[in-house]
Amino acid sequence: MALEDLLLKLPRHLVSQIKEEADDRPIFNSADSSTAGGLERNRRVHSDLSSFLSDSQFDRLVDPTNKAAAFVVVDKAIEDADVCRRARQEAEYLRSAGRFRQASFGGGSSKSVDTRTRSDEIVWIRQQDLSELPAFTQIVSLFEEIGVAIDKGFARLGENLEVQQTELQLSVYPKGTAGYAAHKDTGSVSGADRFLTVILYLNENWKPECGGCLRLHLDACRVDISPCLGKLVLFRSEQLEHSVLPVACADRFAVTCWFSVRPRVAGQSGS
Repeated sequence: MALEDLLLKLPRHLVSQIKEEADDRPIFNSADSSTAGGLERNRRVHSDLSSFLSDSQFDRLVDPTNKAAAFVVVDKAIEDADVCRRARQEAEYLRSAGRFRQASFGGGSSKSVDTRTRSDEIVWIRQQDLSELPAFTQIVSLFEEIGVAIDKGFARLGENLEVQQTELQLSVYPKGTAGYAAHKDTGSVSGADRFLTVILYLNENWKPECGGCLRLHLDACRVDISPCLGKLVLFRSEQLEHSVLPVACADRFAVTCWFSVRPRVAGQSGS
């Protein structure tokens, strides 16, 4: 029996484990100074959001013709760290109120729940929820700023595209759980194709021994990003395979915003 045929018969979490153990690409931390494995070509690290949104690298990230699996890390996306701390408190309130549900993967008839493959619990944040979530309201403003920047980037690039919609999801990987096997962020809950993934982390004093890194699978290497409070990660949804490593000693909270785009509607002005 061919290896691929054998893998098709195995549970998804075992397939992911086998592939990860067989992967000989080097692993770097996102802050490493190494230029090996094409890391420097694909990585951009910024100290704050405004410096990134005004950088030419933002246009490179959102350029639809750019097929490189680039990613950007913004270490302090929100200047006031208390906003992220309060958002964490609001997240824990929602969890204690029973608003989270076990996440699934796949779609349609293949949709399933398997905590060995994906162990997070999630809640979708809607506009009507924000009245009870003042800190999340500020985070939504940050994502709206990014949405405006995407439209402006398209205009500078001469692309006839605009942001169509956003999806906002709050997730927690409970301590002692498996994480999330390697995948790409493709289809959305509405069926629209996701274009840009933006993740904000809500974990203060995160320790390396707690695991839970976001692992990005580049062509020539793998890159681990620690989920520290206020850190923002951006990458093209359809391009970059990624996973969440097992979470050991603390609950891991994150807010993810997905941007979908569409051809610009005739007669509308840009943002």
